[in-house]
Amino acid sequence: MAPNSGEADTAMPMDSSPHEVEGVEGEDPTLMTLPKDTNRWINPPKQRQRWGDTQILPHVNWGDLFFDLFYVGAAYNLAAILKASPSGLGVLYFLGCTFPVILMWNDKMFYDSRFASEDDTYHRTLEILILGSVATAVLHIRPVNYMADGENSIAMFGFCLGLTLASILHQLRYLELFLWVDGGPEAKQSGLRDAIGRSSSTVWFVAAMIASALAYYGSSDSHDDDHRILAGDSDTVFRQTINSTDLPILLCLIGSFSQMIYMFVMILFCFPNDGSHKKNTVPMNIDFVIHRTGEWTMLMLGESILSLLIVDIERGINYSLTFYSGIISAILLQYMHFRSQPHHADGHAMRQSRESGVAFSFLMQVYSASLIAVGGSYKMLLYEFTYEGEYDSGDGKRLLTPSYGPPLGRSLAGGPPSGFSEEDRQQRVANIFCISLALVWFSSDLMTISHKGISSNWDRCHCDKDSQFSKIGAFVIFLRICLLVFIATLSQYVSDPTPIAIIGLVGNMAQVILREMSTAIFPNGNVHDTNDGEKHSEESDEDDDKWPNTTQARTAHIIGN
Repeated sequence: MAPNSGEADTAMPMDSSPHEVEGVEGEDPTLMTLPKDTNRWINPPKQRQRWGDTQILPHVNWGDLFFDLFYVGAAYNLAAILKASPSGLGVLYFLGCTFPVILMWNDKMFYDSRFASEDDTYHRTLEILILGSVATAVLHIRPVNYMADGENSIAMFGFCLGLTLASILHQLRYLELFLWVDGGPEAKQSGLRDAIGRSSSTVWFVAAMIASALAYYGSSDSHDDDHRILAGDSDTVFRQTINSTDLPILLCLIGSFSQMIYMFVMILFCFPNDGSHKKNTVPMNIDFVIHRTGEWTMLMLGESILSLLIVDIERGINYSLTFYSGIISAILLQYMHFRSQPHHADGHAMRQSRESGVAFSFLMQVYSASLIAVGGSYKMLLYEFTYEGEYDSGDGKRLLTPSYGPPLGRSLAGGPPSGFSEEDRQQRVANIFCISLALVWFSSDLMTISHKGISSNWDRCHCDKDSQFSKIGAFVIFLRICLLVFIATLSQYVSDPTPIAIIGLVGNMAQVILREMSTAIFPNGNVHDTNDGEKHSEESDEDDDKWPNTTQARTAHIIGN
């Protein structure tokens, strides 16, 4: 569980008030500098900051970037679940794998935003074990035909095993804080509380692991046909309804939600409103959270790019239109995200209030899952053109007849989902695409509201002179609502791949235009207290008005005598 707060005593325990931190030359200035003896084998983890310390963004950690590489593969395999089974059962397995994966990533981010481990043998070994657990879970994220067939495939057991090991190892990290930590007494209390809270998901993951192990190892089959094809699927017609064999994935989904519910209950109802929670909680480094969630979003968007690039090539105008619609849409989604998210801790939801921080944490997970689904949908739209070029070689092997050269054996993403007619398959793909894109827009808008608060956003809708509600602003809001409803219901009218992709691109372009209009009509005007005791206005922030991919040059002015 990750506590959070702003300067107000009623805010989420994630942030701290302005005071300077004494640093030690050569060390990370975000770490508390309590005296200790270091050795190469094992050292206590360090508390990053206390309440009242100035928060400084930690240096870039190459280990974090390496850790994120595992989640590139996770996002790709998650999208493959929907491609292989665009059905209600496929959505269940997609969500049942996605939210636990997000939980594993959040575990590390929330820990690293408050504590830092030394570069010693013990912690490096622990990190290797965690990475191995994540890799185990990611490896076994496979299409429904494998994961739901627990008696003949080890996929479900392997996924649950990886989740369980990762969850237990993260609990050990928190227990270590309780046993010894280079920090204040609040660090020990936070460690014990978070270790206990992590059990809310671990018990469900253990139950899922046991259920999947009984299904696989209790079967009399030899399991000879269990082989892995990257993001592939089976040609066997598989059921599309839920039954008792889906119990492990249901337990995984419950486990991930139980952890969220525990965190929400603790923050909203168990922490007192008088500020006394600061005595037993460790504040998060909000700038670090902004930085890491930005990197996580790039991973999810990267899955869209990866899905579009790793696909069989077909010649034709419709294929090209669909491909470039997907590429440009991914670029626009990236632009919209970083234009709508704050670049400073003072403007983040986790500094505003407990309710805002909790809302942002949940919405970010919905947003991430939706981005993966959008990327997978674009891949499914592209594959509609490659399915048309397939023929059977006579020996049962699926071949692809490209527009140039000899037939190619399919090795990456399998053929069309079995059990669906072409019309039914395209309708299902269109449904997933439209709903997931609408969820991306909707959750992004709600995250923007959580950063500023409902009352602040309501005030922005009124004119400064007469305090009347802006008619132009109301019209722009109406257009944005209409656009959201239109894209969410588009699949009821259109299901062909190319029109769907083009309309999705036009919708993203319209979103960018309407958001820019909203920015012009509703100026920010939000002033926050910064850690240096001065006032910070988002409206005066030059960087917030620039393309988010651009790093502005800074020059040092030398004044001569």
